[in-house]
Amino acid sequence: MPSQAQKKNAAFRLHIHKITSPIKIDGLLNEAAWKQAELATNFYMVLPMDTSLANVPTTVRMCYDAKNLYISAVCYKKLPGPNMVESMRRDFAFLKNDNFIFFLDTFNDQTNAFTFGANAAGAQWDGTIYDGSRTDLNWD
Repeated sequence: MPSQAQKKNAAFRLHIHKITSPIKIDGLLNEAAWKQAELATNFYMVLPMDTSLANVPTTVRMCYDAKNLYISAVCYKKLPGPNMVESMRRDFAFLKNDNFIFFLDTFNDQTNAFTFGANAAGAQWDGTIYDGSRTDLNWD
């Protein structure tokens, strides 16, 4: 019987720890919680295919407290100059903007998820994923 294909990053895990000191949402990563958080790197690109490492590095840290999940994403640029931002509209066109978007598979079924993100100018993106690849951006 042929073995099932697995993605290269299928075994990756990021250990997210509960914090005991507050985090100020200001774009700075100078709190002790950020310094202690595990660092995620070596992300894979999504387009045109998800089989190669991203061309430009991104680093992500996560932690949580009793009320919030905190995510820090530092997205580096390959070349100087402006970011690609087509719109400041909420739930912008994914392919027309430099952005960071993540998915929370809270059902652990690799089929349904909540998704959140922002483009390089700060416009928000959120929605739900269902049936494996269908997106509903009406969820706010």
